[in-house]
Amino acid sequence: SCSARKADTGGMVGSANIPRRRRDITLLVPGDILSLIFLACRDVDSEYLQCPRVSWTKGPLKLSWVSRWWRELSLSLTELWTGISLGAGKLVPSDAAVKLLSTFVSRSGPSLPLQFDLHYGHEQARSEVVGASAEAHIRKMRRITEVITRTRRRWEAISLHALTLEALEDF
Repeated sequence: SCSARKADTGGMVGSANIPRRRRDITLLVPGDILSLIFLACRDVDSEYLQCPRVSWTKGPLKLSWVSRWWRELSLSLTELWTGISLGAGKLVPSDAAVKLLSTFVSRSGPSLPLQFDLHYGHEQARSEVVGASAEAHIRKMRRITEVITRTRRRWEAISLHALTLEALEDF
């Protein structure tokens, strides 16, 4: 039973009440099998591109937080980090999104093809963004394009949406 006492299980782990001794079962799965599972678990959210929708609760990031073994394995799988989908209706990229994009690019290694699906803004929002928020959109989109432009020789596919062409002028 998962509700066993702490003394019997060596302690409980997390809200799922999984005994600590059971969490080591992940060490029994061979790395090559676990690698295939990791790659199959990418949450692809794009109709045309194979870019996983990234969040703090799923995808490669979450896999890298399970254990030291899973972190080492996920960080060694450069294929796991070759596509990213960000934005999805947000108007202004956050600093965290820019950092996340940079993290994916650096973890993808030096030569694998990359896919980007970056959607910041939509036609209906164009009239909503004025003044300081328009300037923030332009400034942050330029940071996004700086990151992906450095990898232009590796682009396999890219989908980039911004509210104004001014935000993409250096692109």
